[in-house]
Amino acid sequence: MFVFMGVLQVILGAFRGAGNTRTALVFSMVTLWVVRVPATYYLVFVEGWGPNGIWVAVALGDIVGAIAAVAWFLRGTWKKAVVTEAEPTPAD
Repeated sequence: MFVFMGVLQVILGAFRGAGNTRTALVFSMVTLWVVRVPATYYLVFVEGWGPNGIWVAVALGDIVGAIAAVAWFLRGTWKKAVVTEAEPTPAD
């Protein structure tokens, strides 16, 4: 689990460093709300795994998030600039 967590954090940091903060946000949200929370609910309340279900769901979220983030990273679309200049305000 820790390997996937580390890979996920490094890739998200690369997205942030490249100016793709929305991409990093989306992968963080997918990891937590799309994978980890539903898996936790299912494993704890439906399957009855108790605390073990929580930890399995955390690992599952990190694994899915890391695989998805690495796949997106390898596409190379993060290399395109997404930082835009703000319009100057009258006070500037």
